[in-house]
Amino acid sequence: MVAEFVSLAAMMGAALYVSAHPLPKRYDDILDPREYDFSQVPSYKIQGTIGREKPQAKRRYAMMITGTQPRHHNTGMLVLEALLDKGYQPEDIWIFEGSEGNPKYPCAQVLPSAKRDVRDTFNYLRHQITPDDSFFFFLGTHANKKIFQDAHILLENKSTISEPELEEMVGSLQPNYSLLYFNSCFGGNFAKRLGVRRRIAIASCLSNKFLHSNWTARKEEKELERIYGAFTTLFTLHFFAALRGMTPDGKELGSSVGTIESAFDYASQKQWEQSGRWFFRKNTPLLIAGEINAKDIEF
Repeated sequence: MVAEFVSLAAMMGAALYVSAHPLPKRYDDILDPREYDFSQVPSYKIQGTIGREKPQAKRRYAMMITGTQPRHHNTGMLVLEALLDKGYQPEDIWIFEGSEGNPKYPCAQVLPSAKRDVRDTFNYLRHQITPDDSFFFFLGTHANKKIFQDAHILLENKSTISEPELEEMVGSLQPNYSLLYFNSCFGGNFAKRLGVRRRIAIASCLSNKFLHSNWTARKEEKELERIYGAFTTLFTLHFFAALRGMTPDGKELGSSVGTIESAFDYASQKQWEQSGRWFFRKNTPLLIAGEINAKDIEF
Protein backbone atom coordinates (compact mmCIF):
# COMPACT_ATOMS: atom_id res chain seq x y z
CA MET A 1 0.00 0.00 0.00
CA VAL A 2 1.11 3.50 -0.73
CA ALA A 3 0.92 6.37 1.72
CA GLU A 4 -0.43 9.71 0.57
CA PHE A 5 0.00 12.91 2.55
CA VAL A 6 -2.05 16.13 2.39
CA SER A 7 -0.16 19.07 3.80
CA LEU A 8 -0.35 22.83 3.74
CA ALA A 9 3.41 22.90 4.01
CA ALA A 10 3.74 20.66 0.97
CA MET A 11 1.29 22.79 -1.00
CA MET A 12 3.48 25.82 -0.35
CA GLY A 13 6.60 23.96 -1.41
CA ALA A 14 7.96 23.66 2.11
CA ALA A 15 9.48 20.51 3.56
CA LEU A 16 6.81 17.99 4.53
CA TYR A 17 8.70 16.49 7.46
CA VAL A 18 9.33 18.77 10.39
CA SER A 19 10.68 16.41 13.05
CA ALA A 20 13.57 14.02 13.58
CA HIS A 21 11.13 11.18 12.84
CA PRO A 22 9.91 11.46 9.21
CA LEU A 23 6.47 9.97 8.71
CA PRO A 24 6.94 6.47 7.27
CA LYS A 25 5.27 5.36 4.07
CA ARG A 26 3.31 2.67 5.90
CA TYR A 27 1.17 3.44 8.93
CA ASP A 28 1.96 -0.04 10.22
CA ASP A 29 5.53 1.17 10.70
CA ILE A 30 4.38 3.77 13.23
CA LEU A 31 4.61 2.02 16.56
CA ASP A 32 3.49 5.09 18.49
CA PRO A 33 2.23 8.29 16.77
CA ARG A 34 3.34 10.27 19.81
CA GLU A 35 6.91 9.91 18.56
CA TYR A 36 6.15 11.87 15.39
CA ASP A 37 5.32 15.47 14.66
CA PHE A 38 2.01 15.64 12.80
CA SER A 39 1.66 19.39 13.33
CA GLN A 40 2.17 20.18 9.63
CA VAL A 41 0.06 17.30 8.30
CA PRO A 42 -3.71 17.89 8.29
CA SER A 43 -4.36 14.21 7.49
CA TYR A 44 -2.69 10.87 6.90
CA LYS A 45 -3.84 8.40 4.24
CA ILE A 46 -2.86 4.90 3.25
CA GLN A 47 -4.66 3.69 0.15
CA GLY A 48 -5.27 0.23 -1.20
CA THR A 49 -4.91 -0.80 -4.80
CA ILE A 50 -7.34 0.87 -7.18
CA GLY A 51 -9.64 -1.82 -8.53
CA ARG A 52 -10.66 -2.29 -12.14
CA GLU A 53 -14.31 -1.89 -11.23
CA LYS A 54 -15.91 0.46 -8.76
CA PRO A 55 -17.46 -1.43 -5.83
CA GLN A 56 -21.25 -1.45 -6.00
CA ALA A 57 -23.96 -2.12 -3.45
CA LYS A 58 -27.55 -3.19 -4.07
CA ARG A 59 -28.54 -2.70 -0.46
CA ARG A 60 -26.77 -0.63 2.19
CA TYR A 61 -26.79 -1.42 5.90
CA ALA A 62 -25.64 0.86 8.72
CA MET A 63 -24.86 0.55 12.42
CA MET A 64 -24.12 3.44 14.78
CA ILE A 65 -22.91 3.39 18.40
CA THR A 66 -23.34 6.84 19.93
CA GLY A 67 -23.62 8.36 23.40
CA THR A 68 -26.15 10.34 25.40
CA GLN A 69 -23.98 13.41 25.92
CA PRO A 70 -25.24 16.30 23.73
CA ARG A 71 -22.10 16.41 21.58
CA HIS A 72 -22.35 12.66 20.91
CA HIS A 73 -26.09 12.68 20.24
CA ASN A 74 -25.97 15.77 18.01
CA THR A 75 -23.11 14.28 15.99
CA GLY A 76 -25.07 11.05 15.66
CA MET A 77 -28.03 13.01 14.31
CA LEU A 78 -25.78 14.56 11.66
CA VAL A 79 -24.60 11.11 10.60
CA LEU A 80 -28.16 9.78 10.48
CA GLU A 81 -29.27 12.74 8.36
CA ALA A 82 -26.44 11.99 5.93
CA LEU A 83 -27.44 8.32 5.74
CA LEU A 84 -31.09 9.11 5.03
CA ASP A 85 -30.17 11.85 2.57
CA LYS A 86 -27.99 9.41 0.60
CA GLY A 87 -30.75 6.83 0.35
CA TYR A 88 -30.17 4.48 3.27
CA GLN A 89 -33.47 2.91 4.29
CA PRO A 90 -34.63 3.36 7.92
CA GLU A 91 -35.19 -0.37 8.35
CA ASP A 92 -31.53 -0.97 7.47
CA ILE A 93 -30.12 1.41 10.11
CA TRP A 94 -29.42 0.33 13.71
CA ILE A 95 -28.49 2.87 16.39
CA PHE A 96 -27.23 2.02 19.88
CA GLU A 97 -27.53 4.87 22.37
CA GLY A 98 -28.43 4.97 26.06
CA SER A 99 -29.32 2.23 28.47
CA GLU A 100 -32.84 1.93 27.07
CA GLY A 101 -32.33 3.27 23.57
CA ASN A 102 -33.01 6.88 22.58
CA PRO A 103 -36.43 7.62 20.99
CA LYS A 104 -35.17 11.02 19.79
CA TYR A 105 -33.75 9.36 16.70
CA PRO A 106 -36.38 9.32 13.94
CA CYS A 107 -36.62 6.77 11.17
CA ALA A 108 -34.23 4.17 12.53
CA GLN A 109 -34.12 1.16 14.81
CA VAL A 110 -32.81 2.34 18.18
CA LEU A 111 -31.57 -0.21 20.73
CA PRO A 112 -29.89 -0.06 24.14
CA SER A 113 -26.16 0.52 23.99
CA ALA A 114 -25.17 -2.86 25.44
CA LYS A 115 -22.64 -5.40 24.24
CA ARG A 116 -25.24 -8.16 24.06
CA ASP A 117 -27.50 -6.11 21.78
CA VAL A 118 -24.61 -5.07 19.53
CA ARG A 119 -23.45 -8.67 19.18
CA ASP A 120 -27.00 -9.91 18.54
CA THR A 121 -27.44 -7.33 15.78
CA PHE A 122 -24.17 -8.36 14.14
CA ASN A 123 -25.37 -11.96 14.24
CA TYR A 124 -28.62 -10.91 12.58
CA LEU A 125 -26.80 -8.91 9.90
CA ARG A 126 -24.50 -11.84 9.23
CA HIS A 127 -27.51 -13.65 7.75
CA GLN A 128 -28.87 -10.58 5.94
CA ILE A 129 -25.88 -8.94 4.28
CA THR A 130 -24.79 -10.48 0.98
CA PRO A 131 -21.71 -9.93 -1.23
CA ASP A 132 -23.87 -7.51 -3.24
CA ASP A 133 -24.44 -5.19 -0.26
CA SER A 134 -22.38 -2.67 1.72
CA PHE A 135 -21.96 -2.01 5.43
CA PHE A 136 -21.36 1.29 7.25
CA PHE A 137 -20.28 1.45 10.89
CA PHE A 138 -20.02 4.63 12.98
CA LEU A 139 -18.52 4.88 16.46
CA GLY A 140 -19.37 8.16 18.18
CA THR A 141 -18.99 7.61 21.90
CA HIS A 142 -16.20 7.18 24.44
CA ALA A 143 -13.34 4.72 24.10
CA ASN A 144 -10.48 3.99 26.44
CA LYS A 145 -7.13 2.27 26.33
CA LYS A 146 -4.63 1.19 28.98
CA ILE A 147 -0.94 1.01 28.17
CA PHE A 148 0.09 -2.15 26.30
CA GLN A 149 -3.58 -3.16 25.97
CA ASP A 150 -6.21 -2.95 23.25
CA ALA A 151 -8.63 -0.04 23.00
CA HIS A 152 -12.19 -0.59 24.27
CA ILE A 153 -15.51 1.01 23.32
CA LEU A 154 -17.28 2.17 26.48
CA LEU A 155 -21.00 1.43 26.16
CA GLU A 156 -23.76 3.13 28.14
CA ASN A 157 -24.57 0.08 30.27
CA LYS A 158 -20.92 -0.11 31.44
CA SER A 159 -20.08 -3.03 29.16
CA THR A 160 -17.19 -2.73 26.70
CA ILE A 161 -16.20 -3.96 23.26
CA SER A 162 -12.50 -4.47 22.61
CA GLU A 163 -10.63 -4.09 19.33
CA PRO A 164 -10.43 -7.88 18.77
CA GLU A 165 -14.11 -8.30 19.61
CA LEU A 166 -15.17 -5.60 17.15
CA GLU A 167 -12.82 -7.09 14.55
CA GLU A 168 -14.51 -10.46 15.02
CA MET A 169 -18.01 -8.96 14.72
CA VAL A 170 -17.20 -6.93 11.60
CA GLY A 171 -15.30 -9.88 10.14
CA SER A 172 -18.38 -12.08 10.44
CA LEU A 173 -20.07 -9.97 7.73
CA GLN A 174 -19.43 -10.55 4.04
CA PRO A 175 -20.50 -7.37 2.20
CA ASN A 176 -19.10 -6.13 -1.08
CA TYR A 177 -17.29 -3.45 0.91
CA SER A 178 -17.44 -1.70 4.30
CA LEU A 179 -16.89 1.87 5.48
CA LEU A 180 -15.91 2.10 9.15
CA TYR A 181 -15.77 5.51 10.86
CA PHE A 182 -14.30 5.95 14.35
CA ASN A 183 -15.05 9.32 15.95
CA SER A 184 -13.67 8.56 19.40
CA CYS A 185 -10.53 8.57 21.46
CA PHE A 186 -8.09 5.96 20.17
CA GLY A 187 -10.09 5.77 16.95
CA GLY A 188 -6.86 5.16 15.06
CA ASN A 189 -6.33 1.93 16.98
CA PHE A 190 -9.62 0.55 15.66
CA ALA A 191 -8.96 1.89 12.14
CA LYS A 192 -5.48 0.38 12.01
CA ARG A 193 -6.80 -3.05 13.03
CA LEU A 194 -9.93 -3.10 10.85
CA GLY A 195 -8.77 -1.22 7.73
CA VAL A 196 -8.00 -4.40 5.79
CA ARG A 197 -9.44 -6.41 2.90
CA ARG A 198 -12.45 -4.69 1.30
CA ARG A 199 -12.79 -2.08 4.02
CA ILE A 200 -12.09 1.61 4.35
CA ALA A 201 -11.46 2.73 7.94
CA ILE A 202 -11.51 6.39 8.92
CA ALA A 203 -10.64 7.79 12.33
CA SER A 204 -10.84 11.35 13.63
CA CYS A 205 -7.52 10.85 15.43
CA LEU A 206 -4.48 8.60 15.27
CA SER A 207 -3.87 5.47 17.31
CA ASN A 208 -2.86 5.93 20.93
CA LYS A 209 -4.32 9.45 20.83
CA PHE A 210 -7.18 11.08 22.70
CA LEU A 211 -9.77 12.84 20.55
CA HIS A 212 -9.94 16.55 21.37
CA SER A 213 -13.27 18.27 20.79
CA ASN A 214 -13.15 21.58 18.96
CA TRP A 215 -14.07 24.26 21.47
CA THR A 216 -12.70 27.66 20.47
CA ALA A 217 -13.96 31.20 20.42
CA ARG A 218 -13.65 31.57 16.65
CA LYS A 219 -16.67 33.12 14.99
CA GLU A 220 -17.06 30.28 12.48
CA GLU A 221 -17.25 27.61 15.15
CA LYS A 222 -19.60 29.57 17.36
CA GLU A 223 -21.94 29.88 14.39
CA LEU A 224 -21.79 26.12 13.81
CA GLU A 225 -22.52 25.51 17.48
CA ARG A 226 -25.51 27.84 17.19
CA ILE A 227 -26.84 25.74 14.31
CA TYR A 228 -26.04 22.25 15.57
CA GLY A 229 -25.54 22.61 19.30
CA ALA A 230 -22.56 20.85 20.86
CA PHE A 231 -20.63 18.63 18.48
CA THR A 232 -17.41 16.62 18.64
CA THR A 233 -14.91 17.57 15.94
CA LEU A 234 -14.86 19.92 13.00
CA PHE A 235 -13.55 17.10 10.84
CA THR A 236 -16.60 14.91 11.41
CA LEU A 237 -18.97 17.85 10.98
CA HIS A 238 -17.44 18.77 7.62
CA PHE A 239 -16.99 15.17 6.46
CA PHE A 240 -20.63 14.14 6.70
CA ALA A 241 -21.84 17.48 5.35
CA ALA A 242 -19.48 17.10 2.39
CA LEU A 243 -20.84 13.62 1.66
CA ARG A 244 -24.20 15.38 1.17
CA GLY A 245 -22.56 17.89 -1.17
CA MET A 246 -22.81 20.85 1.20
CA THR A 247 -21.08 22.78 3.94
CA PRO A 248 -22.29 22.41 7.54
CA ASP A 249 -24.28 25.64 7.18
CA GLY A 250 -26.08 24.35 4.07
CA LYS A 251 -24.14 25.89 1.16
CA GLU A 252 -23.69 23.69 -1.90
CA LEU A 253 -20.23 22.33 -2.64
CA GLY A 254 -20.91 21.11 -6.16
CA SER A 255 -19.68 17.88 -7.71
CA SER A 256 -16.06 18.19 -6.52
CA VAL A 257 -16.85 16.30 -3.30
CA GLY A 258 -18.49 13.05 -4.28
CA THR A 259 -16.31 10.21 -3.00
CA ILE A 260 -15.09 9.11 0.40
CA GLU A 261 -11.59 10.32 -0.39
CA SER A 262 -12.65 13.76 -1.62
CA ALA A 263 -14.84 14.27 1.47
CA PHE A 264 -11.95 13.14 3.69
CA ASP A 265 -9.55 15.59 2.04
CA TYR A 266 -12.06 18.44 2.20
CA ALA A 267 -12.93 17.88 5.86
CA SER A 268 -9.28 17.54 6.86
CA GLN A 269 -8.45 20.83 5.19
CA LYS A 270 -11.43 22.66 6.71
CA GLN A 271 -10.57 21.41 10.20
CA TRP A 272 -7.00 22.62 9.66
CA GLU A 273 -8.16 26.04 8.53
CA GLN A 274 -10.84 26.53 11.17
CA SER A 275 -9.13 25.16 14.28
CA GLY A 276 -8.54 28.29 16.28
CA ARG A 277 -5.71 27.08 18.50
CA TRP A 278 -2.76 24.77 17.93
CA PHE A 279 -4.08 22.47 20.70
CA PHE A 280 -6.91 21.23 18.51
CA ARG A 281 -4.60 20.33 15.66
CA LYS A 282 -3.58 17.32 17.69
CA ASN A 283 -6.50 15.64 15.91
CA THR A 284 -4.96 14.16 12.77
CA PRO A 285 -7.63 12.34 10.72
CA LEU A 286 -6.58 8.92 9.47
CA LEU A 287 -7.78 6.92 6.46
CA ILE A 288 -6.69 3.33 5.87
CA ALA A 289 -7.98 1.29 2.94
CA GLY A 290 -7.33 -2.38 2.38
CA GLU A 291 -7.97 -3.92 -1.03
CA ILE A 292 -10.15 -1.08 -2.29
CA ASN A 293 -9.55 2.62 -2.79
CA ALA A 294 -11.50 5.53 -1.30
CA LYS A 295 -11.35 7.21 -4.72
CA ASP A 296 -13.76 4.56 -5.95
CA ILE A 297 -16.36 4.68 -3.18
CA GLU A 298 -19.33 7.00 -2.96
CA PHE A 299 -21.32 7.18 0.26
